[in-house]
Amino acid sequence: MIVEPADQADLTEIIAMRQEASQWLRERGVDQWGKPWPDYEGMPRRISASIAAGETWMVRDSDGTTTATVALDTFADPRLRTPEERGEPALYLHRLVASRAAVLRDLIMRVGLGGDTSERGLGGGGATRTSADGG
Repeated sequence: MIVEPADQADLTEIIAMRQEASQWLRERGVDQWGKPWPDYEGMPRRISASIAAGETWMVRDSDGTTTATVALDTFADPRLRTPEERGEPALYLHRLVASRAAVLRDLIMRVGLGGDTSERGLGGGGATRTSADGG
């Protein structure tokens, strides 16, 4: 797993990952991320500003495939944090989004279905190896 700062070239991928996650949640009756924040025009500008500020990160497999993205900054949403909490120095995670394909691949590896299933998982008696890069 490689974690590196996002750059402006990642903006389209970040937005696509967010849309993919929003759709996946909507299909399960969850309205989280149903509408871009603050709006359709403002979301790309907000993410772009976060990238420019060095607050947005990309998580990639060793082959360079993006598996997730996250923003890390000092913004404490007043709708979620008390004045006392907002007064404390802290970093907050925002926009943590994992690629659905990466989540599925990791799940398959965790339950032992990756690679040769005769030696791993499903009662095969072998050890199941788990890693963030699916290896």
